Amino acid sequence: MCPATRNRSFQEERTLAGHGMVPVRESTARRCRSPFLSRRPRAGRSSPSWPGGARLVVFGRGTRAGPIVSFTGFKANREGAARMYALSRFSRQFSAAAAASVFLFAGLSPASGDELRRRGMVGVMLAPVPQPEGAEGEAPKGALIQSVVPGGAAEKAGLKGGDIVIRIGETDLAAVPDFMTGMRKYFAGDKVPFTVKRGEEVIKVEITPIERPRETSTEYDVIYEHVEVNGLKLRSYITRPKAEGKRPAFLIIPSPTPSPVELGPQMANHPYKKLIDGLTKAGFVTMRVDRIGVGDSEGGNPNDTTLAMDGDTFRSAAKKLRTYDYVDPDRVFIYAMGMGSAITPLAAADSGVRGVALYGSTIARAPSVSLSEALNRMWTLHNPDDEKIDANTKLLAQYVALCEKGEKPGEAMNKCKGLREALSPFGPQGDDNVLGIPLKYFMDIAGMDYAKAWGRVSADVLALWGEADYQANRGDTEFIAEAVNKGGAGKAVFKSVPQCDHVCNKADDPEDSFLSGYGAGEFNPVIIETLAAWVEKAGNKKA
Repeated sequence: MCPATRNRSFQEERTLAGHGMVPVRESTARRCRSPFLSRRPRAGRSSPSWPGGARLVVFGRGTRAGPIVSFTGFKANREGAARMYALSRFSRQFSAAAAASVFLFAGLSPASGDELRRRGMVGVMLAPVPQPEGAEGEAPKGALIQSVVPGGAAEKAGLKGGDIVIRIGETDLAAVPDFMTGMRKYFAGDKVPFTVKRGEEVIKVEITPIERPRETSTEYDVIYEHVEVNGLKLRSYITRPKAEGKRPAFLIIPSPTPSPVELGPQMANHPYKKLIDGLTKAGFVTMRVDRIGVGDSEGGNPNDTTLAMDGDTFRSAAKKLRTYDYVDPDRVFIYAMGMGSAITPLAAADSGVRGVALYGSTIARAPSVSLSEALNRMWTLHNPDDEKIDANTKLLAQYVALCEKGEKPGEAMNKCKGLREALSPFGPQGDDNVLGIPLKYFMDIAGMDYAKAWGRVSADVLALWGEADYQANRGDTEFIAEAVNKGGAGKAVFKSVPQCDHVCNKADDPEDSFLSGYGAGEFNPVIIETLAAWVEKAGNKKA
């Protein structure tokens, strides 16, 4: 999940917090060194529930207060696909750089006997307050309500499009992110005091957030639980086959975002929902966990979470997963996606897991190598100009190297003239993050010796890379497998998966995935088949 062109929130999955999308000009494939840039998107690759058609789509899962971000008018093309790349390539903090649409959550009561309170929905679509015509200087304070959701809590309280929220409880709003901060203090069913500016009038209203729709399935059980980590309760979501008996299980580690990993009804076509469906129908228990401060989880700003804290979270989750009476404790595995590879060697340590599977790993080698390689490929797909691409790639490597040495991202970016403009197709670049990764988290990654970390992993490792994946580098996945095997504690196998893109959708090659924008891609069941075969082999080995 990334920062938004209009606002920031998913993922990527990314998948992921993400760029707000706007209608963009259809561009044409141009000749370049890429063997893939030769054709248009295939007919019919659009969806009413995912970017790919000019329709309202629900994409993100939110920030600290748990908003869903909606995007309209997205069409699959190079500019749009580049922004879609930024959605799931990097996890970025929520920002009010420009407008976005959000359904905002507060909280509710325990679910399924769980002690952790739930978040709820306010039902508004927000944007930064625009400058008056001709005005200059600091942006007006507050959060502009673009519209309200019919029948939602905000509409019932009398809020309207055009209202500007200037205060929630005791929290004054300077910008959209402060809305999230204010709402974080409340739960559904609570009476939340709003101070709103309507024209020249300032009014006060009381909103009662309602519970957001829960994740359900008619084909398997969905259980809301929690994991305790260093004194904090973190929301967990478990899917369990209906068949009796102890089942093998996967702990899912996605790219770290400030967004919940709950897959409610509006996420029915999300690639990660298809993955969870496929694994559970194949007989696996699955578990996902919201990071510290995300969604229902307790804790502060998720952008302050460190790599070590995430390692603790998922290690604790793996241990908890082994305790359930419907899970075979000797057949618990980790499945990490994308930037989740940065967390996995820490999570696997002393967790008792039998094996680790990775797909589309984006973090392993030095960031200056991995990020430069990935962005070089993106520039090639987006606007094939060999001379510019080479120059931009050198600038990017210089920028990341400066950040690795501890230079502030904004200052490093200013030293790399032209880079900010070159990165603009992927969204605005913040001065306090490195390509969307919060600076502290980036420094944690840069300071980690992943060769040693993976070399200490004693479990079996399956390192998968999709041949149609335009986001992840094959080199990072191969690096992980080599590091595990050199370390000697475990044994790794690298495997490339044909016709499989970054979110496990079917695609002929990287360009096909890029131009489709993950729009209406059909989930490729080969990933489930591959994991099931590997688990059967690994699970039958002597522990």
